[in-house]
Amino acid sequence: MTKNKIMVSYWKQLIVNNVAIIFIYVCFMLLLLLLMILYKVRLIIWWDLLRFSLLPVVFYFSFRVYQEHKKVKNLQQLLARGKLPPVSRHSLVEMNYIIEIQKLKTEYYQSIKKYKDQLQEHQDYLTHWSHEIKVPITDLLVLSENKEQVSSIQVHEQAVLIKQHLDLMLNYDRLADFNHDLRFNWVSLEYIVKNIIAKYSTFFINKQVHLELNISNIKILTDQKWMQALLEQIIFNAIKYSNKEGSIKINWSKDTLRIIDNGIGIASSDLPRIFEPGFTGINGRKNDTATGMGLYLADQISRKLNNKLKISSILNQGTTVNLVFPKEHYSDITKL
Repeated sequence: MTKNKIMVSYWKQLIVNNVAIIFIYVCFMLLLLLLMILYKVRLIIWWDLLRFSLLPVVFYFSFRVYQEHKKVKNLQQLLARGKLPPVSRHSLVEMNYIIEIQKLKTEYYQSIKKYKDQLQEHQDYLTHWSHEIKVPITDLLVLSENKEQVSSIQVHEQAVLIKQHLDLMLNYDRLADFNHDLRFNWVSLEYIVKNIIAKYSTFFINKQVHLELNISNIKILTDQKWMQALLEQIIFNAIKYSNKEGSIKINWSKDTLRIIDNGIGIASSDLPRIFEPGFTGINGRKNDTATGMGLYLADQISRKLNNKLKISSILNQGTTVNLVFPKEHYSDITKL
C-alpha cells in the first residue's frame, strides 16, 4: 500500500471515529445560519465564521492523522523487536487495552514455557527409557548367545521386564489424556492384586519372596486398568527392592490397602522427592534398571483416581505403601 493510500485510509477512519463531533459542528453552523437569516444579520459574518472555524478543524484532523501514522509506525517497530509500547497515561482506553495485551502476552509466554518444559521432560524420559529397555533386551541376547539351551524362567523374567518398561512408557504417554480413558466400575481388589502377582510370579520365585495376602471380600469403585497400572508399580518396586528370601505383606485395613516389604528401604533424605519425575535417589543409583518414573506415575494415577498414596520407609528395614480410598469408593462384603 502506497503512502497516499495509507493517509487516505487514516482520514477515512478518523472521520468515522469522529462522526459525532463532525455532525455537531455541521448542525451548529446550520443553526447559526438559520438564526442569522431570521434576525436578518449579514450572511458575510456567517461565512467568515465558517472559514475561520473550519481552518482549525482541518488542522486538528490533519494533526490527528499525523499522530496516528506515527503511533502505528512506532508500534510496528516495537512489535518487530518483540516489545510492546509503554502504557499511555493520557488515554484510559488505550491504557486498558495495552494492560490487557500485556496480560495476554505474559500468559502466552508462560504457556509456551510450560509447554517447552513438558516437552523437554518428555524427551528426557524417552531418552532415559530407551536406555533402560536395552538392559533386559541385552540380557536376552547374552542368554541366547552363550547357551544352547536357555531357562524359560530367565527368558520369561526378561520378557516381563521389557513389557514393564513398555507399559510404563505407554501409561506415561496416556497420562496427558487420562480423563478421556476412564471407566469406573465395582471390581474385586483381590482379583486385581492376584493378576499382578501372577504376572510377576517368576520374580517372587527367583527371589524366594514370601507373600502374605489378606484383602478378600473388598470391592473398590475404580478404573480397573489404571488401578492395575498403579498397583503394578508399587508391587514391582516391593519385589525389586526386597531382599532374597524376604517377605511382602499385602493387606486391607479400614479404608487403606497396605503393601509392606522388609527390603532395603528408602533413605530419609530421599523420601520427600520420591514422587518427582525422574528421581531415583540412592537406591536408583545402585540399581541400573531404575527409571525414576514408576512412583511418579503411581502418584499421578492415584490423584486422578481420587486416592491418596502415602509412603513411609526406614533404610535397610523396609517400606510401607498406603493407598487410601474415599469412603464411597470401597465396600467390605462381609459387613453388608
